[in-house]
Order: sequence, then C-alpha cells, then structure tokens
Amino acid sequence: MAISSCVRAVATHLDVVLAQEYIALDNADAYEQCAELACQAASVQVLHTLSREEQHQQHQHQQQQLELVVALLERLAMLVRIPNLRSLETVLGAWTALLRANGATVPKKGHATTTSSMAPPSSSSPSTSTSLKVLPPGAVPALLDYCVAWLRAGGGLAGGMDPAGTHIANEREQWEDTFETFEELKTQWIINRAKVMEVIKLCANLDPQSASRKLLETVDGALEWLKSVSTSADGGEDSGDEGKACILEGVQAFTECIMLVLPIEEPQASSVVIEIENLVTKALAMTDQSSQSGGIRLGPQSLAQYAKILECFGRIGLVRPNLAPLLVKNLFDLLGTVAAEDVSAPPVRGKARVKRTQLARQKICSAMLNICATVPEALNPHLEPLAEQVESLRSTGNLTGAERGTLAEALLAVATPSGPERVIQVLDWLLAPVKSRWYSVETGAVLPLVANLTTPEAFMAQEQQQQQLSNVHWDLFHDVQLLERCMRRCLPGSSAQAAQKVVQEAPGEQQQQQQQSVCLILEHVEWAILLATEMHRLVRQIYTPGLQSQMVSSNLAESLQPSWEEYAASLKPGKLKEFALEQAENQNATQLKVVSVRDWLRVLRDASLNIINLVLLHASEMTYSNPSIAGKMQTVIATDLEAQRDDQVRTMVLLFVRPVLSRCPAQFRQIWFQALVAPILPDLCRRVEAGWTTAGANKATLSTPGTTANEALDTSSDVSTYATLVAEAYSERTLREISRELGSILELIVAPGGTLGRRTKTASTSDTEKDAVAGGKHLIDWMCSQSDVQVAQIAIQAGTLALKIDDLETVSKAILFCRGLVAAASAQDPRIGEGLAESCGGEIVLAAVAALSKSLNSSLQAELLSLIYEVLTKHARTTQSVPHAMLCIPGITESVLMNTLEEISKCRSEKKATGLVKNLLLSIPGEELKVLATGDNKKTISAIQIPTNSKRRQSDGGNASEPVKSSWTENEVHAGFQLFQ
Repeated sequence: MAISSCVRAVATHLDVVLAQEYIALDNADAYEQCAELACQAASVQVLHTLSREEQHQQHQHQQQQLELVVALLERLAMLVRIPNLRSLETVLGAWTALLRANGATVPKKGHATTTSSMAPPSSSSPSTSTSLKVLPPGAVPALLDYCVAWLRAGGGLAGGMDPAGTHIANEREQWEDTFETFEELKTQWIINRAKVMEVIKLCANLDPQSASRKLLETVDGALEWLKSVSTSADGGEDSGDEGKACILEGVQAFTECIMLVLPIEEPQASSVVIEIENLVTKALAMTDQSSQSGGIRLGPQSLAQYAKILECFGRIGLVRPNLAPLLVKNLFDLLGTVAAEDVSAPPVRGKARVKRTQLARQKICSAMLNICATVPEALNPHLEPLAEQVESLRSTGNLTGAERGTLAEALLAVATPSGPERVIQVLDWLLAPVKSRWYSVETGAVLPLVANLTTPEAFMAQEQQQQQLSNVHWDLFHDVQLLERCMRRCLPGSSAQAAQKVVQEAPGEQQQQQQQSVCLILEHVEWAILLATEMHRLVRQIYTPGLQSQMVSSNLAESLQPSWEEYAASLKPGKLKEFALEQAENQNATQLKVVSVRDWLRVLRDASLNIINLVLLHASEMTYSNPSIAGKMQTVIATDLEAQRDDQVRTMVLLFVRPVLSRCPAQFRQIWFQALVAPILPDLCRRVEAGWTTAGANKATLSTPGTTANEALDTSSDVSTYATLVAEAYSERTLREISRELGSILELIVAPGGTLGRRTKTASTSDTEKDAVAGGKHLIDWMCSQSDVQVAQIAIQAGTLALKIDDLETVSKAILFCRGLVAAASAQDPRIGEGLAESCGGEIVLAAVAALSKSLNSSLQAELLSLIYEVLTKHARTTQSVPHAMLCIPGITESVLMNTLEEISKCRSEKKATGLVKNLLLSIPGEELKVLATGDNKKTISAIQIPTNSKRRQSDGGNASEPVKSSWTENEVHAGFQLFQ
C-alpha cells in the first residue's frame, strides 16, 4: 500500500506539471525533474512490486492498482511529446525497459523473421503472454505517433542540414535555445534518435498492425507532400532541397525501423503486403522519368534520402520478388539523373557540402547494394542485365571508383545464391582489370608503375593550378579499395554463407564437403599478397627521414601528419574540438594537394593490411602452413618500423597483427608468433616507455606554478597555442591506445586462445585466468621459439612496465601476462631452466605494489593482490629476487615477511591468504597504499532516486552555475519514497 501511495503521488504531481505550458527557458528544469521521478516510479522493478501486491489483495483493490498503473503510464507516454531533449532521453529509456518487459524484442539487422505476429493480440499471443502486462490500451499507437513527430522534427539535424522553409524550423529553434552550442544539440539528438528508433522497433514488434498502419500513413503523406511542393516550388534551390531532405530523412528513419521488424512473410500479413506493394509502386512512379508526367525532380540531398526510403522497402522482395528488380531499376534511373562529376576523384566525405551530387550518387549506389544483399534470390535471375548496366556506366565514364566498388559488392551479393562457381566468375570479371593494371603475369611481380606513383616527385608532377593527384593515382586508389571490398564481401560466413546453404541442399555428403572448402579467391591470392606487401612497403618508405625531407621541400610535410579530422575525433566537445574542425574545413578548401596525398597514403596503407588479413581469412589452410608467407609478413612489419608514427603502428597492430595471431591454428603458432611478435614487441615497448616518461615529465611541469592548459585556452587566441594543445591531446590518446595494444600482444602470447586480446568483465577471476594461461605452457612455447633471446627478455620487461602504466585496461592485460610468467617459472620445464623466476619474480612484485598504490586501479585490487600472493607462495623461498624486492618496500622487515609467509603457508583458503598479503602491505607507512584500506565499496542504488537539478543557460543571462530551485525538496521526496530504499 505504501508503494501504491507513492506512485499515486507521482501521478498527481505529473498532472500538475503537464497542465503547465512548456516553455524551454522557464520550466524546462521542472519537466526534467518530473520526468526523472516518473521514470523511476514506472520502472519495471516498481511495477513488478505492485504486481506482487495485487496477488494478495481483493478484486476491488486489484482493479484500483491496475487503474493506478495505467494512469501513470498514460502520463509517462504524454511526457514523450514534450519538446525537451534531455527529459526525452530519460523517458525513452524507461519505455524501452517497459516494452521489453512486455515481451517486445528487436531482431538483428538483416534477419527477416521476428517474434511478432500480424494476428490480432490475444491472451495466448506470445507477444502478450509475458510476466508483466501493464501497457494501457492505445499506448503503442500513441508512442508511434509521438516518435514519428520526433523523427520529423529532428530530420537532418545529425547531418547538420538546415530545415529553413519547412514547418519544423520553428521547433528546431526552440531546441537550440536550451543548448549553448549547436554541437551539444547535435550530440544530444544523436543519442535521442537512437532511443526513438529503438522504441519504434519495439512497438512494431509488439503491435505490427498499428505499426503498419502508421507506416502507410506516414510514407503516403510524405509522397503527397513531396508531389505538392515539387509542382508548386522550384526544387532545385539549395535551401528548398535541404529542407525537403530534412523531412524525408525523418520519414526514412521511421520506415527503416518498421520494415526491419514487420513480419511480412506471415500469411496474416497478406493485406499489409498488398498495401505496401501499392505504396512502393506509387513511389516508383513518382520519380519515373520515362512516364507521361516526367516524374518529379529532386535535388541531390533530397534525392539521397528518397533513395534510402526505397532501400528500406527492399525487404518486400522476400514476398514480392517482382518488386526487387523494379526498385533497383528505379535507382539506376535516379543515378542517371545526377551528373557524375570528377569520376577519378576519391569518395567525398559525408560532411563535405560542396560535392552534394557526388554524395547523392554514393547514397543511391549504397541503396542498391543493400537491396541486393537483402533479397539476392529475387535478383539472381537478373544478374547479367545488372552486370551489363554497371559495365555500361563504367565504360561511358559515368561511374566513379567508389560507386564501382559499391556496385561490385551488389553483383557479388546477387551472384551468391547461384553457388561458389558463379561467385568466382563474377570475382574474376571484376578483378581481372585490376590485376592487369598493376601486376605482370610474365614476371610474377608488381609493375614498376606502383613504385613510380609513390614518390614525392610523382605527387608534385601534376600542374600546380589543379592541386590534385593524377588520375593514375586515383585509379590505384580505387582499384585497391575494390579488391578489398570484393574480398570482404566473399568472406566465409558473410555472403558466402548463402552459397554454402545451396551446397548443403545438394545431394551427396562428399560433394558438400568438397564445395564448402572451395576458396573463392584462390586465383587472386598470389598477386593480391604481392601487390599489398609492395604498396605497404612503399607507403612506409615515404615516412623515412630521406623522403620526409623531400616532402618538406615539396610543401607536402603536412600530408605526413594526422588530419585535423583525426585530431578532432580524439577530443571532447569544447573549444579545442571546434578549433580542430574549423582547421579541417579550412585545409580541405585551401590545401587540396596536402589533403589528397594524405588520404591516398592512408587508404593504401590501411587497405594493404586489410587485404593481407582477408587473404589469410579466405585461404587460411594454405597460408598459415607456409613459412615463406610468415617470413614475408615479418618483413612487412619490420620494414621502416621506427620511422612510423605511433598511431600508424597502433593501426597495424589492430588491423593485422592481432587478428592474424588470434586466428592462428595451434600447430602453426610458433611460426607466426615468432614472425609477427619479434619485430613489433620491442618497438611497442620502446614507444610506450618513452611516451609515459614524457607524459610524466609534462605532468610534473604542469603541476608547478604556471599556466595550465585550461588557462591557456581562456587567455590565448593564438592559433599555434591551440594547435599545440590539440596535438598534445591526440598524442596522449594515441599513447594510451598503443599501450593497450602492447597489453593485447602480451595477452595473446600467454593466452593465444583469446578473442583479439579483449577481455570481458567475467574473465577477470583467477580461475578463468589460470585456465587461459594453461600453466604457462603457451608462454614457454613462445619463448623457446624465439631465435633471439633478447625478445623474450623484452617481453618480461614489457609485462612489468605495463603494470605501472596509468591505464586500467593495460594494467588488466598485464596482470594476465604476469600470471603466465609466474606459472611458467613454476612449471619446471627443462627448456627454460630455473632462472625465469629469479629474473622476473622481484620485478613483478614491485610493479604490482606500484599498481596497487594508484586509485585508478582500485577495481583490480583483488587481481593484483592475488598476483602478489602467487609470487610469494611459489618463489619467495626459492629465489633471492622476491624477498629482496619485498624488503625494499619501506616498513617491511625480514621478520615481518617471514611471519607472513609462515601464516600464508598454513592457510587453506586462498582468499584468507590474499587477505594476509593485504594486511602486510597495509603496514607500509605513508599514503601510497591507503587505497587498500578502503576496499571495494559498492554503492547501493534505490528504486527511486532523488532527481538532480541540471545546469542550463538562464533566460535572464544569469550565471549558469547557480543551482536551479527544484519544485520538490529533498525532504519531500524522502518522505514519499523512503520505503523504496
């Protein structure tokens, strides 16, 4: 009864707040606090409690409880329509939990089936027979209405488009009033948009009939509106086209959500399918340029959104195969209406506003690819006409390199249902021109043209007024991307999965196994590896001191540095990020040559690593067993490694080294771990040690009296000061990333069965780690496989170094490696002798104690103490380094250490023994290990928490840091909700 009284009080307070007119700068805080309180009152936990209370009450009281819950949820639904982005995030989170508690689910993208049903909801329906049935009547349709309104109002906001001239412009201005900057508004909207779309999917899964009705209403209304504005106004104006694009983006987002979830393959959905078919036919007719009316004309931005709407309807091909070719044909026609500008140029960035036509063409091609990937069976009979269409566009110069790659993927997707042989034919047709342009079959080597292109002289060979690279440069650029995309599309388990499904249906088990083992890229393995390794070598060579000086003399030095976009991606919203984005826009407009060379080098470098990785995925049996290929990969890593930037080395480890090592079969681990780890481990260790030493020195400098970074931002408007701070922030992030990559390499050495070096939260227990390190066997095997003993010594140094780093993830990985070291030293393996424990035991103890002294590692306290316990119990009495290291710690004497070891030896519980280690370390004087005394205090979270006041800009221009008066005091909230604690 106490809980129901509190919920009733919340519902009453909601009536008071909702009765007020919402004014962003006046009562937004009251709405946000009310929304937070309402969401906690309507949480699944509270509603389950009320449900349990109902079971012990009379029928009359049960009805009252149900009416109370319905009233609360009705008001919670009304909060969705309040135009406040901050409260919307909270409210949508609550509705997501409620819908899931009522049985709603979201299918994975690309899955045609769902758990929903087009049958009318009933008590026996799987979507309603759940443990929590509290949704009020009409809740789902109301939520769909509100969500559609939100998507319409926020259309184009994530892309920075201006809705001027449309009915959503005024509402957008009201949103902007509650945020300091447009970037803050956009960030908040991106978060809310994802939540809105999730609620739509859950609603559609719970009530497909309401969702389908709303879909038909929304899209049909958009088509009629588009037809009316296209006939009454000039759609070619940029402002008008951008406004239309904003409206269409909201419609597209809603259509995407509904079509993903709608169970159109069920027999009960036949009527809905017919209506969707009529709607698609209407949409196709509107843009049909060959019709009598000539079709409506759309600008590039609205055309891109229109193509995405057609893409969303691609799933209709599952039940109406005749519509899939019509959709693709219409998209080809739309592609023909947009002029292909600068065919040899690189793909336009998503934020570039000066090449809207090129961006629109890319969106149209992406729509075709996604339709082909969604319903390949429906398009498979039309493969040859599609290929002819693509070839016609390419031969007439109406297809850019990026568009060619997208449509090539589409053709491979369509060919998949025909089986591996058909896919191999399409691959040969697509890649034969690439092979002939850059590879000589007679000599079996890459053509010298590739090396000639990758020189400072070749970058400057074009006329200065053009400020671009040559067409041949971009031909290589696009061909490499085409090769990578084709290999990725044909990966086993992706598009090839459907081919294997066809094979499984064929008679004969022997024939099945033979066809399933077919390597789709077998004919392209040799030349692809040679081309990729040569490109990677040439790109790396550019960063050597000799060629760097030539780049400087050619005014291309900036092309060897990270782009301003990369800088901005590493920064939090604020002055520095705004500065980096502004510099990026200026450089893209004024230094085209620098930008082009940088993009060209980056794509060739990353694509070459991806191609090698993909070849190893496709032909793993052939490549992993070949020591000569492993030797070539070692050369790829080692060549000019010291001349590369930290972020480039990190990318190489992430894209190539870690994936290849993690998939390596056990019988070939010694070959590949020796080949890949030997060159990269010393370099990573050197970079990490130097980087953290420099970072520590800089931190010490900042801690002395002087100007801090924030003060420099406030007092200086100098571009060089901002540029220096941006570079320092990027360098710090890169240092953390390469530190984590070092930890990942160490983790793979000691536990090669891991998943790309990543660990889950549940993988931190000592038992799991002991299983992973396998008693140190993997580490011993790796050490013995090294031709240079110094590499194994560097690995030990790297493990203790990683324990001392101020990065939680790196320390976590280092703990696992050090456990492996301790286990290997205890294994008594004759291959390594007895010197391992002596050389690493003391260092591990000191590093672990140093890690314990940092509050940053408080969540790893148990693991670190367990590591120290293992070292003490296994090696304190058999080595000199371990007791010597312990005695070097102030406050620990020999008698205290011996007494502790004696007590530990008598303990049968590892937990109690670890507690003794903790008590020993707590005896150390000073503040360093005081964090141990606090332990891991777990915070308890009540069912309903006190709402907090948000800081916002005041309408009267007052100080934003002053607290805003809450409509509910803390005492009032506690009085009503203390029973929830």
